[in-house]
Amino acid sequence: MHGLLMKWIFMASWLVTSLVTINVGLAPFGYNFFQTEFVMVNLFNFITPMLYVILAAGLISLALFVMSAAGNCGCGSCNDKCK
Repeated sequence: MHGLLMKWIFMASWLVTSLVTINVGLAPFGYNFFQTEFVMVNLFNFITPMLYVILAAGLISLALFVMSAAGNCGCGSCNDKCK
């Protein structure tokens, strides 16, 4: 159970981190999702909580990267049991 929960947390953090990275990568083309009119008008109160979620996802992804580089995948074993 612990390994499965960690797997879902890691997958969610990877999804959030990849979407935000795409948003940052689109900035040179003049597009930023967080500064669109829809977000600024309709989701203004959720911008700060979204940024906290993005921060947490980035920290979790970085921690998983460091753990993986050290030989520990974080879900109990790195012997293909995470799949």
